[in-house]
Amino acid sequence: MTEDSVLKKWYLVFGGMLLGIILMVGVMTTARADSQSSLQRDFQKAAEKYQVPVKVLMAVSYNETRFENHNGKPSVAGGYGVMHLTDAASGDVSNAGKTTQSIPNTAVLHTLNKAAALTGISVTKLKTNDAANIAGGAALLADYQKKLGYVLSSDLNLWYGAVEKYSQDTTEEAAAFFADNVYRTIKTGVTKNGVTIAAQSVAPVKSQSESLKLVSMPTTTDGPEGLPIEWVPALYKEFDSQGDYGNYDLADRPNDGLKINYIVIHNTETTFDEATNLFASTPSYTSANYVISSEQGTIAEMVKPQNVAWHAGNWYINSHSIGIEHEGYAAVGGYWFTEAMYRSSAALVKYLAAKYHIPLDRQHIIGHDNVPGLTPANQKTMHWDPGTYWNWQHYFELLGVNFKDSQGDGNVVTITPDPAHNLTTDSGKR
Repeated sequence: MTEDSVLKKWYLVFGGMLLGIILMVGVMTTARADSQSSLQRDFQKAAEKYQVPVKVLMAVSYNETRFENHNGKPSVAGGYGVMHLTDAASGDVSNAGKTTQSIPNTAVLHTLNKAAALTGISVTKLKTNDAANIAGGAALLADYQKKLGYVLSSDLNLWYGAVEKYSQDTTEEAAAFFADNVYRTIKTGVTKNGVTIAAQSVAPVKSQSESLKLVSMPTTTDGPEGLPIEWVPALYKEFDSQGDYGNYDLADRPNDGLKINYIVIHNTETTFDEATNLFASTPSYTSANYVISSEQGTIAEMVKPQNVAWHAGNWYINSHSIGIEHEGYAAVGGYWFTEAMYRSSAALVKYLAAKYHIPLDRQHIIGHDNVPGLTPANQKTMHWDPGTYWNWQHYFELLGVNFKDSQGDGNVVTITPDPAHNLTTDSGKR
């Protein structure tokens, strides 16, 4: 074989290999594009079928789940799929294999069965199939719109009442908080998981809220305007004549010299109602300044920030921090933290950080798992919530802070695993 023929042979081999790679990349790119746009098509089809403005439908989904289906696993509130259709019958969750807690059986946790009745789609398919789940959400929105006495309009500004109803919130403040976030999403636009909501100016007709006949929360709480916060006082009582008392300390922070330096993020390891009852009715020697519900993101303020809640297992940290409990379970990744709870928590933390001059970084917005024991012997008794399933990166996005810029001044070592390697697909990783 001549040298020229050998060269020609290798040219053909390498040329064929290169062509094959190009074709393979093209096929993969096309498949990926199809996959990324399929969810958008599902929203479009459901919106057309049930005569719901597609941007309203997509924005509701984004504010419920950020377009995440969590592999068909339920949230702590018993919600499934990208539209967070709720099913209280899903039963119990295991707390790190130690105890079993029941998902509360409340009225807001039955939208899945309602969607099944409206669409004729099985509950199982609604839980696990994106297109079906989106159709269920669209059918609910259309049903709410009609029952409120409004037409199925193409004008997305005329759906404010139905969006409030979709939240299943029972107070004016909570329903408006959800609906305002939905319309804010439409106004700013968003792209995630192959779904794009193009930014559009909006002016929702908020007077539709009157049709829902919701109750209003008293305004005696310490939090930002519009956030659904209710005052549920923690127990403060002397338990005997020897000076034993609980469940928190009276103070006048920061006027008494106790500067508030930290906000500590916890999860309850039990239901919202059980946590608030523990702090309010039992001599438990434990409390939190705030407790946030997974169902609707509603908040119970239990200890005023100027007082010292007993939440961190470290007296110094308690004296210089505000503790916020979130309904959820650190060790149960399948039962994911709801977007409603993340958004309420972030709004509260932004308010508290501004009021008490707390830096929005990971040296000052910390988890209970970042709190050390006062002595080496105490360390083994410290907690590790909110756990690996708490999405710190998303949380700081809601705080308006670039997570990479939240690591402090460089004098402190912070371990911040990337969510892509630190979260399961059930709890939020794609």
